[in-house]
Amino acid sequence: MPLPLATIVFPLADVATVMPLIASGLMGAGVFVFWWSLTRWLASEDAQQDDEWRFDVNRINELRQASPFYRMFQPVIQGSR
Repeated sequence: MPLPLATIVFPLADVATVMPLIASGLMGAGVFVFWWSLTRWLASEDAQQDDEWRFDVNRINELRQASPFYRMFQPVIQGSR
C-alpha cells in the first residue's frame, strides 16, 4: 500500500499539522496574487502634454502617481467638472 503524500513530503509531521500550513501558504499566495493584480491594474501612464506646458495636466499626473483612490475614480472625478 503506498504511503500518503504528507508522509512522504513531511515524514516527521502529522497530517493534522501539515494541512493548516499548506492551507495558510495557499491563502497567502492567493492574497499576494490578488494584491499584485490590483496594483498592476491601478498602474497608469502619465497624460501627455501638448505643445505648451499646462499645470492641470501636470497636477493630474502627480495625483495619479500618488493616489490609488484618484486613479480608480479619475473618470468620475473629471466627469463632474
